[in-house]
Amino acid sequence: MNCKPGLLLVLTVSLVSSRPTPGALEELQDVAEELLKAYNASNFKNESSLLENMDLKVKCITTEESANPAQFTETACAFQDYLNKIYRHQLLLNPNDSELHHQFIYTKNQFAPFLKQFSTLCSSKECDDNPGALFKKKLLGYKVLRLFVQWLGKL
Repeated sequence: MNCKPGLLLVLTVSLVSSRPTPGALEELQDVAEELLKAYNASNFKNESSLLENMDLKVKCITTEESANPAQFTETACAFQDYLNKIYRHQLLLNPNDSELHHQFIYTKNQFAPFLKQFSTLCSSKECDDNPGALFKKKLLGYKVLRLFVQWLGKL
C-alpha cells in the first residue's frame, strides 16, 4: 500500500447493510467519539508541525460511496501515518520509555489487520451480492481502532 504524506485523517462511519447487526452503528459512533475525545485531550493537539496538513473529522458516507476501496485505502494510510507521527512525538518526550515502545509495537501489530481490511475490500459486485460482508470487514477495523484509541488515551 503506497501511503502519501499529509492525507486527511478520516474516520468513515458508514452503514452498508440496510439491516445491520443490532448495535453496530452505535459501536462505530462510539469509536468515532472516543477518537475525537482522545485527540482533543492529547498533549500533541497543538503541535502544528506534527499535524501539518492533517485533519481529524468524522465523515458519514453513503452506501454507494462505501463500496469504493480507494476511499478506505486512503483512510488506512492516514491512520498509519497518524499513528507513526504520534509515536515519534512521544519518543522525543520520553526517549527511555520501554513501556511506550512495547505499547506501540503491540498496537501497530493489532492495527495491521485493520490496514489490510481497508486496503483489500471486496469488489463492488461482491458487496452488491453480500452487503453484510463489507460491513463485517469494516466493523473488524473499527474494533481494532478501539485498541488504538485506548493506547492514544494513555499518552
